[in-house]
Amino acid sequence: MKFGKRARKSTHGGSVVVDVKTTEIREFPVILPFDPLKQENIDSDSTITDQSSLTDPSCTCTGMGHKSLMKGSFDPKERVIHVHVDKAVEVTKASPDAYALLREFPEATLEECIRFLHDRKYSHAKEKIGKFLQWRKEYLMDHILDGMTFDNDEQVFMYAITHGLKSFPDLSKDIKLPRFIRIISNQDGDAVKSKSGKRIVQVFSNMIDPDIAPLAFYALVYSIYFYLHLPRNSLEDVVVVADVRKGGGWANTSPYKIMPFIKQAAGHMELFPRCLSKCHVYPVPSFAKVIWHTIRSFLKEIVVKKVDLHWGSSSITSAIPQSLEEHFDQNTIQDFERHRRSEFVE
Repeated sequence: MKFGKRARKSTHGGSVVVDVKTTEIREFPVILPFDPLKQENIDSDSTITDQSSLTDPSCTCTGMGHKSLMKGSFDPKERVIHVHVDKAVEVTKASPDAYALLREFPEATLEECIRFLHDRKYSHAKEKIGKFLQWRKEYLMDHILDGMTFDNDEQVFMYAITHGLKSFPDLSKDIKLPRFIRIISNQDGDAVKSKSGKRIVQVFSNMIDPDIAPLAFYALVYSIYFYLHLPRNSLEDVVVVADVRKGGGWANTSPYKIMPFIKQAAGHMELFPRCLSKCHVYPVPSFAKVIWHTIRSFLKEIVVKKVDLHWGSSSITSAIPQSLEEHFDQNTIQDFERHRRSEFVE
């Protein structure tokens, strides 16, 4: 997979978006009239650099930068168009509450306001987005928005570590964390998708070694990694596959010992609403039911509903449960195992 620059300001007041497949940079305005696919209905103010992108499923068209949105009034009939790699066209209507929230928090993006308002009252969304912006400030997230270029997913992971170290000054700058999280790609390096059309994030809990770094640091790296992969002006969500099998040469730490990591990571990810489409945990041995009940006690109910447990033995040689075939094709499941084996230490 190629990783180009993350969203930067456009000369048209919009956002610059990198095509996922070609890394071609295209500029888009944000607010389009009721039917975005009819050329005659596009405002004179809506300049589209590449009009073919309106029906091109390989590009991602996101909302205009929030500062441009703040310049004028908002027509409730206007709609924001988002073109995702997994859907040809998805039109999302931004509610008046989303614009109101944006006016109260101009440092946020419209898409963030839409996310935080999902299944929440305005007052609750206001509280949550305030905590998110405070989190960004606490962990210096504004420092990594502009001009970041990554050649591959490993560089994203390494940068998440480097940035996380700013909040853990007592840790060595040369620390080497096991690569416990990654975007699933095929042998050509291109990101693969679930059957639902989502990008897939793979997590190996048994690679987490508390002797290398505190679990709080792992949790922060986890959240920064997500932050780097999910731009603020996007409504994309991903599928997480958590492989709990032991691995060769890994720490293979007891689930009870890494419970603080799970709890702290969940706390960070509460500030990323609607980023998780589904979480598949596999293979889960029957005796681990009590562990799951402990974990779910500190997860929000909306998250619990998105977790699917796939039962089976979790030894090094255990196979991936067949139940995953309902959600992923055979080639993708083979990619799961290939990535896992690549992390074994002799």
